[in-house]
Amino acid sequence: MSKLQNPIGWCDDTGNKFIGCNKVSPGCKNCYAETGTAARVLRARGIETWGPQGIRIAVADFIAKLRRLNELCICDRCHETMPFSPVAVLPSRGFHIACGGKIRRIRFFADSNSDWLDVRWPIETLAEFLNEIRLAPNVDVILLTKRLENWRDRVDDAFGTLPPNPERDDWWTGWLDGQKPPQNVWLGV
Repeated sequence: MSKLQNPIGWCDDTGNKFIGCNKVSPGCKNCYAETGTAARVLRARGIETWGPQGIRIAVADFIAKLRRLNELCICDRCHETMPFSPVAVLPSRGFHIACGGKIRRIRFFADSNSDWLDVRWPIETLAEFLNEIRLAPNVDVILLTKRLENWRDRVDDAFGTLPPNPERDDWWTGWLDGQKPPQNVWLGV
């Protein structure tokens, strides 16, 4: 297959639905994304994505990337990907024949250049973003935020924009009521 390599040691891949944010806490002081490549390229084109007046720029390939990763698993030792197999990721974890490394689910850091709970994200986009995460149960999606206080209202509002769907409704309401949070979401604050 292919190898996934990225400079963030605690995840296998990253992807962004949006680029842009504004600082909301002391934890934002040295934000790497504000001066990172994506923001610099846009700034050089005269598009400011950071700060309270910055615009949020959508990234087109997020959904395609997440869907592709949902079909794969990864070797912890050599980072080679292979087709996802429920047998390979059971508690026994399976081993990669080529190097003997453990095979596991892919860890995907979603929106490293934005904050998914930013109120400047259109609520319909947040709904699509969360629904795509729901549709990728084989990927452990890492969601980081400095805006935890927005979580319930934003997720509830996003949920309300979609037509009824029993499977999706169970996923979202289980998360909102705390009874059954999504198994593939790693939430960090």
